[in-house]
Amino acid sequence: MCYNICCKWCCGVRITKEPEVRRQEILDAAMRLFGLFADSTAAAAIVSAYFMTVSVGYILNTVTNCFLGVLNGMGKPARSMLLMIFYYIIVRMPSAYLLSGVGLNGIWAAVFVGHICAAASSVLAARDFPARITKSREL
Repeated sequence: MCYNICCKWCCGVRITKEPEVRRQEILDAAMRLFGLFADSTAAAAIVSAYFMTVSVGYILNTVTNCFLGVLNGMGKPARSMLLMIFYYIIVRMPSAYLLSGVGLNGIWAAVFVGHICAAASSVLAARDFPARITKSREL
């Protein structure tokens, strides 16, 4: 509810169930937001492509950040750092380099791939969490 109100207030985006309507609202909001900084149709198209490609990945980024917070809270910051190195340096940077031949959309796709790998590695690494929590409670 709060998210819906904030989106209506900030950019005029309303949460809908129709994907095409939602896509158009995201693009309209991107254009309004970009209009605050510059007045270029070409640059606005780049920003719109960025929002459409990367925005879905930020949902996965939320999963990853929550997991990294859990790791830090469990006193395992080294494991958290290793996961960040994995998906930023080992996955995202090489894939951005490889996909840069496609243009900026390739780089945006690499960011999205990085979010997918980060969320997947977080979920795989978290498989044994319930057992660890149970063991720590028994001690």
